[in-house]
Amino acid sequence: MVLQYANQGNLREYLKINFKPLQWSDKIRMASEIACGLKYLHSTKIIHRDLHAKNILVHNGTLMIADLGLAKELTIDGSSNSVVYGMPAYVEPQCYKYGDYVRDLKSDIYSLGVLLWEITSGYPPFSKNSPHKDTALTFKIANGYREEPIINTPKVYVNLYQRCWDDDPKLRPTVIEVFNILEDQYNNLPKIMEDVIKKNNSDKNSQILNDQNNLKLSYLENPLGESPSFLTPKIYEDERENIINATDEIIDSYLKRNNIGWSRDFSFPKILEKHKSISNKIFGNLINNQTIRQYEVMVGYFYEDGFGVYKNEIVAFEWYKKASKLNNLNGQFELGYCYNYGYSIKKNLKEALKSYKLASDEGLNIATYFLAISYEFDNEKNRFDEAFKLYKKSAEKGFIPSQYKLATFYEIGKGTQQNKTEALKWYKLFLENNGEYNPTYNIKDTIMEKTTLSIKSLINDIEREITRNELDEIIEAYLKHNSIGETKSFSFFKVLKNYESKSQEIFKCLNNNQTIRNYEVIVGKFHEMGFGTNENMDKAFKWYIDASKQNNYNGILETGNCYYNGNGVVKNCDKAFEFFQRAVNESKEKLNRALYSLATCYKSGDGIRKMNETNQQLLREHQVKAFELYKKSAENGFVLSQRELAECYKDGIGTQKNRDEASKWEKKYTTSQNELSKKL
Repeated sequence: MVLQYANQGNLREYLKINFKPLQWSDKIRMASEIACGLKYLHSTKIIHRDLHAKNILVHNGTLMIADLGLAKELTIDGSSNSVVYGMPAYVEPQCYKYGDYVRDLKSDIYSLGVLLWEITSGYPPFSKNSPHKDTALTFKIANGYREEPIINTPKVYVNLYQRCWDDDPKLRPTVIEVFNILEDQYNNLPKIMEDVIKKNNSDKNSQILNDQNNLKLSYLENPLGESPSFLTPKIYEDERENIINATDEIIDSYLKRNNIGWSRDFSFPKILEKHKSISNKIFGNLINNQTIRQYEVMVGYFYEDGFGVYKNEIVAFEWYKKASKLNNLNGQFELGYCYNYGYSIKKNLKEALKSYKLASDEGLNIATYFLAISYEFDNEKNRFDEAFKLYKKSAEKGFIPSQYKLATFYEIGKGTQQNKTEALKWYKLFLENNGEYNPTYNIKDTIMEKTTLSIKSLINDIEREITRNELDEIIEAYLKHNSIGETKSFSFFKVLKNYESKSQEIFKCLNNNQTIRNYEVIVGKFHEMGFGTNENMDKAFKWYIDASKQNNYNGILETGNCYYNGNGVVKNCDKAFEFFQRAVNESKEKLNRALYSLATCYKSGDGIRKMNETNQQLLREHQVKAFELYKKSAENGFVLSQRELAECYKDGIGTQKNRDEASKWEKKYTTSQNELSKKL
C-alpha cells in the first residue's frame, strides 16, 4: 500500500502519453511492479477489490497500487458479496453471474490480467471496439468476452494474462506465481521475444514485419549478437562506397551529438532516418569490420535502436559494457544511460553516476550533461552547486543543451548567485546555436520544453529587466553624486561611461517608465550629458525647470546649476543663488551638493553681494554662513565640502584658525577625493 505523491499520474494517463517509446523490458517491469504490490497485499490477507489502471500510480517510472478505499481483510465467512464497484472491464465475470458471489484473492487476479493486457496495448480495454453500455459489456464479459492479444506480444505473456482472466477462478494463478513468471520472462527477454503474436497475412504491415524478422541475427547463440558474415546482406562493389560513406556519416554524427548535443539544425536520429532504407547493409558492413572506429559502441547503438538489425536492448547493453571495459568514453556514457533509465537492466543510479563520471572526467560533454541532470534531480541531496558546475563546464565546451540549462540556473539563482546578465548571455548563445531543449532528458524524445519564440520572449523580458536595473543603478549613482560627490572609489560620470554602449536602450527604458522617481531630473541629465540622446542643454534646462515646478529638490539644484554656469539659459547668479537656497530648504538641509553650492555663493558673493563689496560686516556674516554650510555638508560626507572646510580652518574663513581641524579635514578629503575638477 502506497500513499505518496505520483509525479506521472495514474497508469491510464501514463500509457496515453508515454506508450510509444516503451520497450518490452519496460512493459514486463511495469507488470512485475503491479504484481509485486498485489503480492504484498495478498500476503497480509487484503483483497483490493477495485484494481484498475486509474488506481495504479506512476512516480518516476515506478508503478504503485493506490486507492484502497474498497479493500477488505479476507475473513473465513467472506470478504464481500458481488455488489459491483469500479470499472466493469476489470471486474471478474462471477460478480455478474451470481448476485451472492463472494469475492476472494482470485478476484484481484482477474483484474491483474486485464491490467497486464492494457500495458501491452496502451489503451483501455474494449475502447477500440464499438461502444458498449455498461450493462451490455458486463453481459458479454460474463459470457467469455475478452480483449484480443496485441501484435508482437510474447506468447508466454499472453498465456499468463489469459490464465489470470480465466472464467473459472480455480484455474487462475496465485499472485506469487504471476510475479515469479514475470520475473522469469524479464530475465529471459531475448528468448521469449522469439515467439510473439503475429498479424494476419492480409495485414498491410505483415511484409515489413517479415522483412525485419528475416534480418534478425542469431544473438541467442552469442550473447553479444555477433553474426557470421553469411547472415548479413550482400554488398555489391558498386554500392560499397556509398555504404562506407553512410557508415562514416552516422559515426561522425553520433560523435557530434555527444560533443555538441542536438539542435534544430542537427539531430542524430534524423541522420539514422536518412539511411534507414539501407540500414541492414550498413549494419552488415559494420558487424563484419571490427576495425571500424567506435565499433563496439555503434554495434550496441544499432541493436538498441533496431537500426538494420532486430531491436534488442539486452544485446545492446552487453556491447556497451564491452566498450566500457575497453575505456571507450562513449561506451561508458551509454552504459551509464542504460543504468540511469533502466534500458535492458534494472535502474541503478549508483552505477549510472559511476559510468557518467568516468566519461565526464575525460571530457565527454554528453556524459557531463547527464551527470549534471542526475545531480540536479537528486532527491536525497541538494547538489545544485555540483550540477551548476557541470552544466557550466559542458556549456563552455559547446554542448548546446547545457547552454540552456546554465541559462536557467543563472536566471533563478540555482546552484549559483542569480545573474540575469549571464542568463541572457547563455540564452542568446543557445538561440544562436539553434538550440532545441528536451525536458524529459530522453535523447530519443522530441518534446521540447520551450519553443524558440518563448525563449526569444524570455530573452526580451530579461533584457528589459536588466536595462531597468541598469537605469536604477544610474539613478542611484546620481543621487549618491549629490550626496557625497566624486571620490576615489565612486564617480557618477564613470557609471555613465560604463553604460555608454547601452545608453540608447537605457534612455528608451527611461522614457517608457515616466512614473520612475526623479524622472524629469534624469531625462534632463541625459540630455545634458548626451547619454542615449544628443547633447542638448536647452532641453536639459526645460526638464530641470519642470522638475523644480514639482518641488523636486534635485531638479531645483540642477536648475540652479544651469543659471550659475549659463547652461541652456543666460547666466544669472542671482537666480542660481535663489534656486540653491530653495533646494536646501526643500531638502531640509539634507541635499549635500545644494549645501555646498549655496556655501560657494556665500563665499564668493555670487548672486548675493555686489561686486567689490566693501561692507566688512556683511562679508564676515557671509563667510560664517559659508563655513556653516561647508561644515554641515562635510560632516554628512560630501567630499568637496571637506576640502573647503579644511581651507576655512586653515585661513580662518568664517571661523577661528585651527590647524588641527584643518589637518583633520584635509586628511579626510585626501583619503576620499578623486582628482576630478570641481563641478557644480
